[in-house]
Amino acid sequence: MQEIADQIVGFQIERVSLQEIIWRGYGLLQKDKYSLYCSCNPSTTGQAGNGVIIQKSAMNKILGFEPICFRICK
Repeated sequence: MQEIADQIVGFQIERVSLQEIIWRGYGLLQKDKYSLYCSCNPSTTGQAGNGVIIQKSAMNKILGFEPICFRICK
């Protein structure tokens, strides 16, 4: 994630959508130059994760964040 974030900041890209994040749960990770909103499977890692990295300069454009609820079928 750090490599992607460094490229976003270096190229002055405001926001990037990420797919297949392998974390667990959801939330907001704030760093000095960017923030990451993510919504991943709440019970296991490695499945169905999505997120958005947003530069701090674009954070005033965010109106809200609602994570996706997952149901894993057996």
